[in-house]
Order: sequence, then structure tokens, then C-alpha cells
Amino acid sequence: MSKSEKWKEIDRINELSDKLRDYFDPDDWKFKIRRTWRNIKQAWKWFKVGYYDYDWDFQSIIDVLDFKLTNMRDYFATSDIAEGDEQRAREIDEALYLIDLLNENEFAEEERAAHEKRWGEFKHEFIPVMPEHPRTTYEWKAWFTKAKDETEEEQARQELIEIMRLEHERYSETFRKLFEIIGEFAQGWWN
Repeated sequence: MSKSEKWKEIDRINELSDKLRDYFDPDDWKFKIRRTWRNIKQAWKWFKVGYYDYDWDFQSIIDVLDFKLTNMRDYFATSDIAEGDEQRAREIDEALYLIDLLNENEFAEEERAAHEKRWGEFKHEFIPVMPEHPRTTYEWKAWFTKAKDETEEEQARQELIEIMRLEHERYSETFRKLFEIIGEFAQGWWN
């Protein structure tokens, strides 16, 4: 590369540096308009996530993570700003896979299907204790369609409780893995 070519390259880099500084100058009115417009677009993107949020709703945490990580993955998958963006997108895909598992919440479907095949469908109804009274209380009655007596009902109930415990255990383990991945990689995703 000749001296004149080097100087041309340096001039191009300086010109690009000046453009970037001008673009991101916080005192520049054009920057303030761009930033405000970007913030309005971001607020609109997040509107649906926030609109359905309740402070007491655990699922909202998963929804926020899903939305944020999906946007970040899409950004990294198409970005060439920094080295390793494709790797970051793959790491985020791992977290999104676990979020999908949490949202589907099908951690014991085989066990539930086998239980229903053996004991039949789980049915229930509310029976009024004193139907003639306008403010009566109700008794909850539940049964399995294939259970023949109280002993079988109790056995079916205990097996269902065990399946629910297993579901909760698998859900908790998936949730733990999700936050383990986030803890390991998040600083690289957000910095």
C-alpha cells in the first residue's frame, strides 16, 4: 500500500469517526429527535408485554424474558457489529428453548396420559349443601371415571398427586437451567 493510499484510508476512517460522533452527539438536535423516535418505537414494541403484566403474575417474568431475548437474538443473528454475534444468538436460542418448555408446561404428559388410560378422566362438580337456602355453601366432589370404589379413587388421587409433584420438579429444574444460562452469558449479551 502506497503512502497516498494509506492517507486515503486514514481520511476515510476519520470521516467515518466524525459521522459517528455527529450521529451520537447528545447535544445535537438531530440526535435528540432520532433518540426520541427510537424510544417511542421501543415503547410501542413493549406495550403488549406490559399491557398484560400483573405485579403478582409469575408468568410475566417469563413473557418479558421471552420478548427481550427474542429481540436480542434477532438482532445478533443479523448484526455484524461485533465479533461473536452468531455465537451470542446461539446462546440466546438455548435460553429461548427453555422458555418455550416453560410456556408449554408439558413436563409429565406421558405420565398423565398413562394415568388417564388407567383411571379414566378426572371429573368434578360442586354440589350445593343446602340447595333451598339462597346463600348455600358447596361441597366439591371429584372422581375418576374408571375407578370402581373408594380405594381405587384414593389410589388414583395419590398417583395424580405424584405426577403433579414430578411436573413441578421438572418445571423447577428447567427454570433453574434457564437462569443458569442467563447468569453465565447475560453480561456478554447486554454489554
